[in-house]
Amino acid sequence: MSADLSGVCLAGADLSRANLALVNLSQADLRWVRLRGAKLEGANLTSANLHRGNLTKAKLTGANLEGADLRAVDLTGAIVTGANFNHADTWGVLMPNGHTASSMAQPF
Repeated sequence: MSADLSGVCLAGADLSRANLALVNLSQADLRWVRLRGAKLEGANLTSANLHRGNLTKAKLTGANLEGADLRAVDLTGAIVTGANFNHADTWGVLMPNGHTASSMAQPF
């Protein structure tokens, strides 16, 4: 069973190493959130606002980030295998390999 946190405001929260696997965070306000090392496998982050979030070393395998605001998010060392980034705003994302993305639909 997974939790439904759709639309929740957690802006600025420190959720480092939290287990949020399979959680519904669609349309959540996650600006400036710290999710370092968090488990987000299979999480639904559709249209979530993660602007300037820190997701270093997060586990995003199979997560759905379609339409999410990922501007200036730090994904250094994150595991993004099978994650859906379609239509996400990825301007300035620090990607898992350490490179910075410009405005591209699918930088991964």
